[in-house]
Amino acid sequence: SKIREFFRLDLVKDLVRTCTKRRPNYDRIIIWLTMMALTLPLFVMAGDDNVSYLFVRNQFQWTLKDYTVFNATRRIVQIVGSIIGMYFLRKASVTELENDFFLKYYYSFKLSL
Repeated sequence: SKIREFFRLDLVKDLVRTCTKRRPNYDRIIIWLTMMALTLPLFVMAGDDNVSYLFVRNQFQWTLKDYTVFNATRRIVQIVGSIIGMYFLRKASVTELENDFFLKYYYSFKLSL
């Protein structure tokens, strides 16, 4: 059945194998960071949705339909932002990003002393 096809153990093994495979140019760490960036907010959003709905219902007199449209739009923006972020991370090498970050903050810290 289709449900068994969805929960196949070999798919999980393939996922782990794909994520742990050696890759050039820090691609493996980009995959792990992207997975964490997409997974961790799910835990926050799960508890946040109920409280957020109660808040906007009282503050702005929103209906459930209003909140659903807002929530769907928010999630689409998060997905598009993640895709754009991945594009820029793949274009710029990690070492360039690290150098720019550390140099910027090193000199700003040094100047503040």
